[in-house]
Amino acid sequence: MGSLLSVFALGAYVAYEQGELATQSAHRESYLITTGLATALASDLIIKNYGGIDQTIFQFTTHLNLDSFLVATAKGNVIVEARWNVKSESWELFHGGTVELPVKIGVLPLIQGNHIVTWAPINAGNVIGWVRSDMPMDQITATQHKILEETVFVAILAVVLSMLVVVIALHRPIEQLRRATEFAGILPEKHGQVLKQVSSVSELQHLFSALNTASEKLHKQDQELKMLNTLIEYSEDPIYIIDVEDDFRMVFANDAACRHYGVSRERLLSLRVTDWDTEIDSAKLATFWLDIKQNGHLTFYSKHLVAGGDIVPVEVSANYIRYAGREFIAGFFRDIRERVKVEQELRESRDLAEQVARSKTEFLANMSHEIRTPMNGIIGLAQLALNLPTDPDLRDYLSKIYTSSHSLLSILNDILDFSKLEAGRMTIEHNPFDLDLVLDNLRNLFEEGANAKQLDFIIEIDPDTPRNLIGDAMRIQQIISNLLGNAIKFSEHGYVAIRIGFKKHETGGIILGFIIQDTGIGIAKEDLNKLFQPFSQIDGSVTRKFGGTGLGLSISQSLLRLMGGEFSISSQPNRGTSIRFELELDLAVQGSVKKISYRARLKEGELAQDLQKAGFNLQGIRVLMAEDNRINQKVVSEFLKFSGVEVFIANNGQEALDLLEQQEFDVILMDVQMPVMDGIEATRIIRTQAKYANLPIIALTAGVTQEEQESYYAVGMNDFVPKPVNPQMLITCLNNWVAKGEKYSNLEG
Repeated sequence: MGSLLSVFALGAYVAYEQGELATQSAHRESYLITTGLATALASDLIIKNYGGIDQTIFQFTTHLNLDSFLVATAKGNVIVEARWNVKSESWELFHGGTVELPVKIGVLPLIQGNHIVTWAPINAGNVIGWVRSDMPMDQITATQHKILEETVFVAILAVVLSMLVVVIALHRPIEQLRRATEFAGILPEKHGQVLKQVSSVSELQHLFSALNTASEKLHKQDQELKMLNTLIEYSEDPIYIIDVEDDFRMVFANDAACRHYGVSRERLLSLRVTDWDTEIDSAKLATFWLDIKQNGHLTFYSKHLVAGGDIVPVEVSANYIRYAGREFIAGFFRDIRERVKVEQELRESRDLAEQVARSKTEFLANMSHEIRTPMNGIIGLAQLALNLPTDPDLRDYLSKIYTSSHSLLSILNDILDFSKLEAGRMTIEHNPFDLDLVLDNLRNLFEEGANAKQLDFIIEIDPDTPRNLIGDAMRIQQIISNLLGNAIKFSEHGYVAIRIGFKKHETGGIILGFIIQDTGIGIAKEDLNKLFQPFSQIDGSVTRKFGGTGLGLSISQSLLRLMGGEFSISSQPNRGTSIRFELELDLAVQGSVKKISYRARLKEGELAQDLQKAGFNLQGIRVLMAEDNRINQKVVSEFLKFSGVEVFIANNGQEALDLLEQQEFDVILMDVQMPVMDGIEATRIIRTQAKYANLPIIALTAGVTQEEQESYYAVGMNDFVPKPVNPQMLITCLNNWVAKGEKYSNLEG
């Protein structure tokens, strides 16, 4: 009976001890594998390098005692799952699917069924994914069962042979059992050794075999843990473990961490968080700890004190871990000196780019203003002179001055438009317009030039085409103008034509089809790709012969793309060019379109007649014009007098305020850049007085950029007329805001 109890006791002890040792070892192995894999996958998951993730998974499956790995996103989407195929004795990868993630964030080793399941978060500022490993306990369980089975077998055999044991000397079996017991006791430290079998008793042989199997298993697990430790040690990222209950002392640091701080491992493991982190004091440390414990992880930026007294910026990833009844903080950190340097360089580059952009904008605005101011005088005086009776030669000279000035203005507008497009600040309007008005303006602009070259100027439109449309009429006209200007420029005989057709669109609008044709010099097929490049011509001889900046078509293409269209070109050298494009437009309500045509009046007396007719309702109104340029005063005053308007001049904003206090006016034409007091300040002062709340103030200025226009409206100006002043546009603007007997009516409400 004593022998029987001894065998049972020994079997139970061995089964229990080996099971506990193997389970603890498996727990530790699973924890280190899973956290190590989570650390190794962080960088690949950040950049979504799924191939790199697969490769890393394969590396971890080579020598590890697991039968399943799984990598998932923070939302539970499975990136890859590796499973051990027992039949083929190989690993297989599967992709896709979803998985239920653990509720608590942190490394979670659990026993589920006959597996140790461990979850570990992948951190990079926050949890970006999870790693799960499954370690089978089959061998542990099998070893326990085998020992128990062998114990029972030995016990039964002991009962049967008990009588024989009395006869036969028991010292050899007892010695073997003693050796087996001692061997079981030293397995945690001496695993990997083999207990030599000298007994011929099969039960003891089976017991010895089980003990040897357990020893080999523990040795294999220990080797795998050493390999994992090697991976951690050779990691480029410093990895650490801090014991919270030991006053936040570092209890583990890999070689990368030692290199980072520049001290030995022994010295590093004697330090506490506040010894190296210059951004964390005792109060902050308590707050950090609460955040980490509550959320399971925390990523933050800090600064580390390293050997030599240097302060190094770092990004720290911290995770809450509870192991063996104690609380730890584990994770990694990165030296981000290079990142900080790059970010600083990027900020400096961005600031420089913004400064260059601002300088460019200011330069273009100033250039535009400086050119437009004298051009206003040139174009305006030319128009006024052409309105007077003159001899034919002088009229011809004046006409050429007027035409050349508009060409210069067109180049200036192209440069401003190109700058807007380049900066991505060009906007497309969606307003009602009359297609006939656009065509009328195009005829007025180009028919005379075409006739001067003895070219037929043709405009053909499908008679059923709707005329009242919604879109950006100015930009559509600009596109066609650039195409027509080139067509006339490069044609010496034949014709230039605009042909327009339409088709209904399923949205209820229409699609207009435009064709601009000419019989000019044409373009070779290999040169078509150069046609819409900015600041370019097909070749230098074209530039010398025909002139031009090469901006017009580039701008037209950009504008067309903003409106959803694209050019289609067909051309043959010396046989002409055909350019097609389509635009989708909505239909406007009948009567919502104002039919106003702006064109030069070059015949004697025609300008005065047109302005008198257009300004019929303005006769007798009083206009205060704040303008410091004497020539511009003269030009605008003469335009207004043709409409019967009474004009009063102020040379700056202060004079305008003084006159406003002395007399009543129906509207103010306000220049912006003036000495003493500019138009912005003068308008701001006027708008502070309630009695002038409904007095229309119209900006009359050479500042035409979008930013400048927005600044006018911001201080209380009501409308904007650019310089050089188009007299018809000026009269139309006045009609919109004020008419005799209806003061301020357009501003009510």
